[in-house]
Amino acid sequence: MRPRVAALVLALALPGCDVAVGVGLALSGRDGGSSSRSAAVPPVDTTYHVWIAQIPDAAAASAQEAALLAADGTPDPLVWKEVGTAVQTAVFDPTDAPGTFNAILVQAGDAQAYHLDAIEVLGAAGNVVLESASGPTYSGQAGAAGNATGTPDGLTADLAAGAGTRAFLFTLYATAIDRFRVNAFGTARASGDVAWAATWSDGGDETTGGAALDSAGTTYVAVYDAAGGGNRDLLLLRIDTTGTPVLPATVVQAGVSAAAGSASVAVHADDTVYVAGTVGAGDVLVRRYAAGLGSNVWSLTVDSGVGIDRAESNSIAVDSAGNAVVAAGMATALNGIDPWMRKFAAANGATLWTQTPPLLPADSASTYWHAAGVDTADDVYSAGDLTSTASGFVEIVTRRSAGAGGGAVWSDLLGDNQAPADLGRAVGTDLAGNAYVAGFMGTGAQGRNGVLLKYLPGGLLATLLTYDDLNAMDDEALDLAVEPDGTVYAAGYETVAGQGENWWVRRYDPAGGVVWTRAYDGGVSNDRATSVSVQGNHVIVVGTRTEAGGETNVHVRRYVK
Repeated sequence: MRPRVAALVLALALPGCDVAVGVGLALSGRDGGSSSRSAAVPPVDTTYHVWIAQIPDAAAASAQEAALLAADGTPDPLVWKEVGTAVQTAVFDPTDAPGTFNAILVQAGDAQAYHLDAIEVLGAAGNVVLESASGPTYSGQAGAAGNATGTPDGLTADLAAGAGTRAFLFTLYATAIDRFRVNAFGTARASGDVAWAATWSDGGDETTGGAALDSAGTTYVAVYDAAGGGNRDLLLLRIDTTGTPVLPATVVQAGVSAAAGSASVAVHADDTVYVAGTVGAGDVLVRRYAAGLGSNVWSLTVDSGVGIDRAESNSIAVDSAGNAVVAAGMATALNGIDPWMRKFAAANGATLWTQTPPLLPADSASTYWHAAGVDTADDVYSAGDLTSTASGFVEIVTRRSAGAGGGAVWSDLLGDNQAPADLGRAVGTDLAGNAYVAGFMGTGAQGRNGVLLKYLPGGLLATLLTYDDLNAMDDEALDLAVEPDGTVYAAGYETVAGQGENWWVRRYDPAGGVVWTRAYDGGVSNDRATSVSVQGNHVIVVGTRTEAGGETNVHVRRYVK
């Protein structure tokens, strides 16, 4: 039998909230006689309580709201069933069969105010089935109650009970509920909670590429913008630490005619900004800006002259000296597009070295690097795809190259010999020199499954983790961020029946265990997380959201690390 409550984090008393324990104290009089024992003081309840019920309609819900108000927030046990308590965001898994309850109530006493962001209905794989209630909220002593509906966005309904009473909020749902997550906190948000969410558009379709943070926490996002109609413009959009865009966006290249490829951003320790993007007729533009997108320090375009060249959303990285490494694909006369990598000098963009095939096998298909990364020793890591001569299938290729000269230290080719092709989208390293790759593997009938690979410093594959939301549709990791201790944040999308692609973010501990997963459904069509970065106590995830009119806009979410 499943446990009734599966908390994402340990239920600990919140900082600053004392738990009073009743103690009986025996008193003696001067004459040796005994006095009566004092009554035990009941413990102070600093948790929030969760209840479920089956409520037929809005009229019955209003009647329950009135009954709760009359009872100082105490539910009628003939209607409501308590399924657990918590002190911060938690998953609840009642034993009740799906379809036997449609109302979820969150209740808190006067010992601790709680801030309720959202309640998410979850599927068997932990994916979000529904993020918004079908009707209004019903509440008592809950400020801004409407903030509890919709997706987690950092805006909260605040349960603040008066003395001797209980605050409450409940909603009705139009789907069969099995498991659900209550996104709530007391004095401070916990790991995985949303601090804020922001969306940006200038009136047309926007497609995000890579993103990076400067020392102040400003997020730089590469955006292809089609607001003017016709060809797209490649922009660099800045978003400050409150989620507010810093406008106007910087135009990197106007009138980009290339239909394929993407753009990437890297920020050096001195806050100079580097961008690599697919432009023109499919050429690769590389540019360095002064800090804050000031002056254009240098700019150049790489063109094979024989076809479409392309950079991707994780294709640029910067070493400790500010030299930029770009991993991309260059067209050839015989083999289509081949993996290609070049290191550019920080001062003027001069070529320090170029790496071209042959790689592991000779590859006659169009395959290329999707990602570049640099470790603390300035060695270079790249990930992409390549055709295996053994299997004939396109597989994930990962390489570590010497930063000084570009020579290969080790390479690995990994695949499952199934369609669709396998691909590495992002690469990163930890302080111990382990390398991590995020991407997908084709699994035949299951479509694409997200993968996370871990390589030891010598190139030995140590871990292969996969993600499948059990819908037999595509799920893919598009980016990752690695902390020095090997904690990994992966971002991408999962495909959910009836919803399309949903934004997906997951935190792994250094041993590969799942700490938390967060999904997001904008409610219209496809939503993707395309980039993830970590700084301080926060995780910044950038991607796209589909609006009611069908446009795709830039969407950013800041999570607590």
